[in-house]
Order: sequence, then C-alpha cells, then structure tokens
Amino acid sequence: RPYSTLPEGLDYRNVEDYLSHFAYELSQREDPQLSEEDNSKFLKQYFEKRAFGSSLSLQKFSDLLIDRGILASRFGWIQFRFNSFFEFFLAKYIREDKNFYTKATSRDYYLQYAHSLDYLTGLQRNNLDILMILKDLVTEKLMARIQKNGIKEIELSFYDDIRFEKDLIDTTENVDKEDFLENLRRKSASMRSAATNT
Repeated sequence: RPYSTLPEGLDYRNVEDYLSHFAYELSQREDPQLSEEDNSKFLKQYFEKRAFGSSLSLQKFSDLLIDRGILASRFGWIQFRFNSFFEFFLAKYIREDKNFYTKATSRDYYLQYAHSLDYLTGLQRNNLDILMILKDLVTEKLMARIQKNGIKEIELSFYDDIRFEKDLIDTTENVDKEDFLENLRRKSASMRSAATNT
C-alpha cells in the first residue's frame, strides 16, 4: 500500500458493478457495514460468481477501494466512507435490478430509499414513470396528514420533492392545526426560494 492501479483483469466497470452490489448488501443490514470477515466472504463470493481467476488479489482490491477513499475501515468494519457514496451506488443497483427497483419504489419502502431514488433520476433519462409513482405516494400521505389536522385546502404545487414529505412527517408529529400550518408555510417558502435561485 498505497495501491494506484487495479488488479490485473479488472477495469473500472468491474469496480462500479462491485460497489453497487456492495451497497445493496449493506442496504439489507440494519447497520450498513460489514465486518472484515464478512467483507472477505462477500468479495470472494462476488468474484467467484463472475468467474474471475484465483490469481486475482482480493485483498489488494479491497485495499485499493480504501486507499482511494471510496470505502473506509473503522475498528474492523468496512463501510462506504461517505453516506452519499452508499446512496449513489445503491441507486446504480436499483437501476440494474428490476425486483429491487419495484421494492424501492413501493409504498412501504420509497422513503427508506429516498436519497438513492433521487440519485437514480439523475443517472438515467425518461424517469416519468418513477416520478409519477413517487408523486402519487407523497401526495397521498400528505393529504392524509392534512385531513387529519382538519385542513380543507392548501397549495401543493411546491411539494413534489420526496424529501419534503419525509421532513414534513418529522416536524408534524403531535402538533396542533396552527403549528402544522406554520410548518407547511415554512417549507413552502423554503422551496419557493430554492426554485427561484436555481
């Protein structure tokens, strides 16, 4: 170490694919990290499935990802160095795996994968289908919250960002009608300002 080149037989498309599968593996765990032992097992299984030769240095490959600052090793655990890296590569996995795409955009899970879905809309064109799915889910939840608080009508034109709905839920638990309205006005003003500045 440090390593500056990929092990022989690999290119950066292999790295990208590996990292997307690594992100998916972490997404299935309560804490998104692997022990060094589990990381070694995952590396071995991933490359065996793709028929890479036994001469491939898995340790060198793992060390390279750490040296390049993509992954991090902390107290015997391997994880993405930044959460944004995790969400970005998970978005790539969502794009490639139809079953996971269906799960990530479902009613029960879309908020869990909100940031990765946000990345996904920037990774590919023709995203009308995913945007409509998410908009319908967000609108449904927002209207339910509005009705629960006894509000008959409110402007929704600036509530298309799925992250807004998540923020809104966090700030409207156990509040009265006036507090809820103030939260909506504040969020709306913030989004209007952001729209004006872009």
